Amino acid sequence: MKKSICIASIVLALSGCKKTPETHTVDYWKQHQVERDTLLKACRDDVTLGATPNCLNAQKAYEETKAFGDLNNIQTPDFTGPVPKRVPQR
Repeated sequence: MKKSICIASIVLALSGCKKTPETHTVDYWKQHQVERDTLLKACRDDVTLGATPNCLNAQKAYEETKAFGDLNNIQTPDFTGPVPKRVPQR
């Protein structure tokens, strides 16, 4: 009896050891494009994986990046040069 209780306790303890992947935010997936693309391929191949928060966040990041472009790499114009002269209008 004690042996079966001990074995059951060990089995229950080990079954709780399954590590779930860390859930990343949409901003994380926007910054990690290669990782995001790999995950999205896996999400498309496995229906059960496709419903996870990581897949949903990665998909949203992909859609926002494609719709708005990479907003982190916008180049602003250089306004430090000379101001052009105004041309008088006739």
